[in-house]
Amino acid sequence: MPDYKGRGGSVWHSVTQDFVPLVGTEASGLKISVGGPSSTVVFARINAVAAGNTTLVAAQGAGNRIRVLGYALTSSAAGAVTFQDSAAVIAAGPFDLPINGSVSFAGSALGPAFQLAANVALVINLSVIANVRGHLAYILTT
Repeated sequence: MPDYKGRGGSVWHSVTQDFVPLVGTEASGLKISVGGPSSTVVFARINAVAAGNTTLVAAQGAGNRIRVLGYALTSSAAGAVTFQDSAAVIAAGPFDLPINGSVSFAGSALGPAFQLAANVALVINLSVIANVRGHLAYILTT
């Protein structure tokens, strides 16, 4: 992979083996554009403690889809953690984590972790009572 020096404002595209320019920044996050309109990268906290479903990102309205670029989380108890939508469609997982186990995915706009259907919320489901903490990055697509 080429050196990143002097490449501020771009990210490496592993398929084309070239740099893809970023579009600028906003207070809420980084703006990126990959072959279409620019999208703002939004960062959200993962904080779930109850067994069952916890909404991480609310549904974004008709025609809007949540595309998760990356995530990292840890769990204080052994159990399964699943990302799904508010219609109970599994997006990633289940991840069977040991006590103090973790899982992460460092994706990008070109290689996201997963994308949900339009107008559904992003939910995390825990199989046990645990402190599951972490963060994720996502963009909205149409």
